[in-house]
Amino acid sequence: GGFLEQHVREIRDTYREHCMAMLAAMDKYMPPGVRWTRPQGGLFLWVILPEKAETVDVLKAALEERVAFIPGSAFYPDGGGEHTLRLTFATASPEMIDEAIKRLGRAIEKELVKQQK
Repeated sequence: GGFLEQHVREIRDTYREHCMAMLAAMDKYMPPGVRWTRPQGGLFLWVILPEKAETVDVLKAALEERVAFIPGSAFYPDGGGEHTLRLTFATASPEMIDEAIKRLGRAIEKELVKQQK
């Protein structure tokens, strides 16, 4: 009866809205030197931190800000990815995404400042 097609359209619209919210928040809150993908599909952004920022240290700072992510190294079975992380926009509202990225930006900034000392 067309249910599946309608449902797919609705979730695509929802995920597109969430993705756009995350991209806008990344533009607004990420410190200089942080790069990220602009996905053409899927539910994730891949973030690349400056070389001096270790994702494990950033995760500790992020948890202090009450936000979390998956370190990119989890996706490198042969090693690597120490300066990368994966963010999902699938389940949070655009408002929650904005707040989470603001907190993550603060955490990354704290670690970058620490590394400069």
